[in-house]
Amino acid sequence: MTDTEKMIRRQLALEMNCSPEDFDKTENIITTAIMHEKRRMYSSKPTFLQMVTFGRNAVISADEEMHPWLREWAKGKTGFWLFEQHNFFELECELRRHGYKMAQTHHMFMPRTRGRGRAAADPYVTFCETMNSASQPLYSSDPNQFFQRTRGGDSVSDLSSDVGNSASQPLFPSDTEQFFTQTNCESPKPQFTIKWLEQADITPFYGREEFPNALCDRFHPERPDVLAVIALDGENIMGMAGCSADTPEMWQIGIDVLPQYRGKGVARTLVTLLKEEAQRRGALPFYGTSLSNIGSWRTAIDSGFIPAWVEVESRRLTDNEFAK
Repeated sequence: MTDTEKMIRRQLALEMNCSPEDFDKTENIITTAIMHEKRRMYSSKPTFLQMVTFGRNAVISADEEMHPWLREWAKGKTGFWLFEQHNFFELECELRRHGYKMAQTHHMFMPRTRGRGRAAADPYVTFCETMNSASQPLYSSDPNQFFQRTRGGDSVSDLSSDVGNSASQPLFPSDTEQFFTQTNCESPKPQFTIKWLEQADITPFYGREEFPNALCDRFHPERPDVLAVIALDGENIMGMAGCSADTPEMWQIGIDVLPQYRGKGVARTLVTLLKEEAQRRGALPFYGTSLSNIGSWRTAIDSGFIPAWVEVESRRLTDNEFAK
């Protein structure tokens, strides 16, 4: 088991009120729901029921009034099959008796470990590693240093409203076309400019409908947006990837690409760059999507992520808002 896998299990064990070893047991585990102070804070309300699987058993954290029914429901069943529709239907019926319903299923991805699987042969990962090891570093913890290299010293304070003033040069080298050919991108070879946004530069983008996945709806101090990267086609924003510090160590990446720019490698480029930069800063980037969002799955895999775990939670019947 890698250090990344161990870190994820430790975090989820805090939230699920279990031990990290419980995720690898044969039998399904049922625990009492708690609100750990170090949890990922997606809600200020206690979770009535939450389920997690790493592909073996299921760990179910629930209100104790659900425990007798859950023990019978999960008994003798392979844990990961509990996440299938026919079992969800039974769980949904029981939850509604308590005033709750099932919410969205979250399929979560972690970075693919270098040297594991096809990572060593991945031309995109090789490209990022080459750029990071260059004498002129690709990234800087000081955003002004980065923009001095790409914009001649301009700041990014007015970027959201005055993107057209950018005089930056494309981040990619002159053989961009060859690079995208190597990564098996069958769409027209894109040439676009990359801009980085530190936490203070993200604020002007809140409330914009184009970025519901890349950014939170507003600033959340419990899980702040800490870093973002955008692709520019001249004056136009093509897409944005952002990451929120869901815990100090685990940063979740989200991506939005405007419809007219999809299929051009924008999502893969931005997510890969953001993943690499989050890792460079010492964080563990992770990525989540839904079961049927095939495009998002492809972006995750093409950007160097692999499926890691699945989680689902309940919501009150009166709550019509589903988390993404």
